Amino acid sequence: MSPSLSPDEWKQFLTAGLPADPGLAPLPCRDCGTLVAAGDGPVETVTATERERVLPVRTAAPVVRTEEIQPLQIELTQCSRCRVRNQAAAKLVDEYPSLARSLGDRWYATLAFEAMLIVPEVIGMDWRSIVKGGQKSVRAAMVHFRPLGGAARWSGLVTPIIRHNVVVPTRARWQHLSSSLVESFRVVYGDMLADLSDGPRLVPPPEGTEFRTALRGCLLCGVGAVSAMRKQAPFVWGPLRGADPGLLGGRRGPNDVYGYLCPMCTRAVASVGPGIGATGMEQALFTFLEVAPPTLPEDKVPEFGQTTVQLPRLQAWCALGSGTTPNVTPWAHVHGLGELAEGLRRATGGR
Repeated sequence: MSPSLSPDEWKQFLTAGLPADPGLAPLPCRDCGTLVAAGDGPVETVTATERERVLPVRTAAPVVRTEEIQPLQIELTQCSRCRVRNQAAAKLVDEYPSLARSLGDRWYATLAFEAMLIVPEVIGMDWRSIVKGGQKSVRAAMVHFRPLGGAARWSGLVTPIIRHNVVVPTRARWQHLSSSLVESFRVVYGDMLADLSDGPRLVPPPEGTEFRTALRGCLLCGVGAVSAMRKQAPFVWGPLRGADPGLLGGRRGPNDVYGYLCPMCTRAVASVGPGIGATGMEQALFTFLEVAPPTLPEDKVPEFGQTTVQLPRLQAWCALGSGTTPNVTPWAHVHGLGELAEGLRRATGGR
């Protein structure tokens, strides 16, 4: 049984595990960590079986070591605000049975819904807005909030391990949470809202990696941004690629250039082969113009089997040289693009 005494006595009890007689004094809320008057909420008992100790080291950061202790029972309760929130979470298990079943049994699903509703309350938002938002809101909140909410409970500091940085219960709610953790809650809450209002947005190519700086437009068509939903944004440009400007209408140089392909050029290149070469470049242009490449007559097919008409002097955007501004629209750097498209349509009979 745990005492509910002064903060100093709580600290001594939790860190040293000294026995004390229980009294009719406040108990800590298992979630927000505030002290609750005895009898004002349901009481549950948790057991700590280990304790963390900090070992100072002169030449390095302190070492935290976990040691076993005699099982120590700690009484917890729920404040009225956490109790109302948790009751609402329990009702959600019945309102969203398919989501609840995907989380596990009823007991675990209830804990998951409780954790979900903790996050908005920690940052000062009304958790009821999540419930009122309906199925889309609840499912989005579950994805974003459940891991953080579970880690926010004060009880996580005392069971099954008494943490070395345990914050004793106070009269203020959520005082055991660090400012950095609360800020991460705000970021995740913003991500959840962004998912709920997800719509098309212009996404520029990634900047590359720590080893390669990427060009700021599609390697082939040069477009500087593509439209994508928020969830697609991290993947819409695909992997970082290398290209030889000498194979794409530019001057040969000692090094490749690096960048990304927009989705349209990616599909075009994949249809003709894995690498980025002249054939893939032409196919990407044909795809954008929505025309099929003109086919040569059988008696004019060259020795190596090229059956389609080649486009002389076509250049990929990456072959134009460093410092070239990305295109607002695909292939805008190709002069006479409209006339080229019309000529190709005539040559293919409008295909």
